[in-house]
Amino acid sequence: MSDINPKSVEIYRARNLPEAYVIRAALDEVGVKSRVENEFLQGAVGELPAGWITCPRIHVDESQANLAMEIINQAQRNHLNRSETDEDNRFTRCLSCGSILGQSDARCSSCGWTYLGDE
Repeated sequence: MSDINPKSVEIYRARNLPEAYVIRAALDEVGVKSRVENEFLQGAVGELPAGWITCPRIHVDESQANLAMEIINQAQRNHLNRSETDEDNRFTRCLSCGSILGQSDARCSSCGWTYLGDE
């Protein structure tokens, strides 16, 4: 039995669970309530076929789908805009502005974005 809200729509399929959680945190930061579907299937990979069907899916309320897609697209643009050849690829970058985060930083010093919930 599925608990998917009939007004809920899938807006993104993540490659893995960490990516899904980062996207969910970015959406939560701007007030878009989201849910990760298939997150518990990730432990069964090997017993279940891995791929498009079992990957984590991000769902949001239908009324917030456009805003959610804008947030995801902006995060992807920020990711693509960084230099592919610079040495700082080993560092974590802010999903909002693309600045490098320190190893223990939970909040971006440039724009204030955080992957943590409201504190």
